[in-house]
Amino acid sequence: MRRAGFSSENRADAETGPFVFARIAAAAAFLFVAADAGAQEVYTYALGERASAMGGAYIALADDASGCYYNPAGIAFAESLRFSVTGNVYGYSHIKYKNAFQVGDLSGDLESEMYYAHPQSFGTVYRFDALKFEDPLPQRQAFGFSIMVPDRYVFRDLASYRGERHQLSISEDVQTYWFGPSYAYRLRSRLSAGATLYGLFGQENVRSNWQGEFTDEDLSFLDGRMDIGSYYEENRTTFGILLLGGLLYAPQPWRLGLVARTPSTQLFGKGDATNNSFLGYQTSHASDQDYVKFEPKREDPWLVGGGLAYERPQQFTLSADALYTGGLSYDDADKEEAASRVKLNPVTNVRAGAEYYVSPVVPLRAGFFTNFAKEDPDNEDSGPVLDLYGVTAGAGVQHRQFTMAFAVNYVFGSGHAWVTALREKRRHRRRRRRTHRRRRGNH
Repeated sequence: MRRAGFSSENRADAETGPFVFARIAAAAAFLFVAADAGAQEVYTYALGERASAMGGAYIALADDASGCYYNPAGIAFAESLRFSVTGNVYGYSHIKYKNAFQVGDLSGDLESEMYYAHPQSFGTVYRFDALKFEDPLPQRQAFGFSIMVPDRYVFRDLASYRGERHQLSISEDVQTYWFGPSYAYRLRSRLSAGATLYGLFGQENVRSNWQGEFTDEDLSFLDGRMDIGSYYEENRTTFGILLLGGLLYAPQPWRLGLVARTPSTQLFGKGDATNNSFLGYQTSHASDQDYVKFEPKREDPWLVGGGLAYERPQQFTLSADALYTGGLSYDDADKEEAASRVKLNPVTNVRAGAEYYVSPVVPLRAGFFTNFAKEDPDNEDSGPVLDLYGVTAGAGVQHRQFTMAFAVNYVFGSGHAWVTALREKRRHRRRRRRTHRRRRGNH
């Protein structure tokens, strides 16, 4: 996202040597944190009471409420009326940007460690025969409804450099709610088709506040003290829709699933950005205030995937999925002041899971998944470019009337982000910095 500079009314002062540098420095606090996360799942959690512990490898299973999200065809094989709620007991997030800030010979890291809780998924499935106990033959149709939160990004940090002379605070919160109805139909006794129409409600809030005091210790050409203060806040809300369709073939003990997802279509967008800056050097002062309303843009790429599972009920299950996500490119706002270029490359990810019953009612589960970077590494407007890996584990208790499950997700990875570096030679350029992220979540 692009940040506004100083206004033309301060041009005379701004064009003197130190003020040229300071104007650039006023934007430096924000450029490294351009997390244009609206068009991709920032963290791919494994969702669902069973799937959350099996790495999300659920395309070929999908026979409970979370099947609305993984493969809607699977809800036609749900055993009865199903109602499911899963959520985080707590989440822990550790994100570190190495050498994220650099002005002259001043540099430092940004790091965030947080505990938080938020709901993750809700779903229900109704199969037409669920309440018709006198009819032993399964009916062909099933309906479902689900609310999913597959992505969540949180970053908080307050950093100080050179004692208390430089303070930078960053706050980012990005999440998307997927919600909508599902329908499945039995084409044959072991073959079904289904679809989910999802609405996508996205929210993003970014706030940055920088207070800096520069001397010749920081920038050698200064003759006296230079004070800089800058505050930036941006809010985005979007709503769109997409369609997810699937097939499921289940000749026991094997199960084969296929899914396809359309690109999203945005129906609504609202955003605003505020940028306040102050600069003082010797006897000169400059300030700037900018406020802009804009329409944010969000596009989600198309996706195709397949899954294969081998299931022995109440004994063990093995499953594996492969997903291919297409690429896309667009500007994420209708006004240049707030727009960044989003460019996503095609990517393939995999999931794998296993389940073993230590007793007829107690399963143990484990899984693995990848979430490789979709962002183009050469696009300077992109957010962090990260290759992420996740491992999952959990257990459950199953009865005829209810089931309970517990799972742990651990996500880790590294990559780079574009940041701003200011040099004595008066070059303003963006540089890649290594980024490390880890996330744990208990469900």
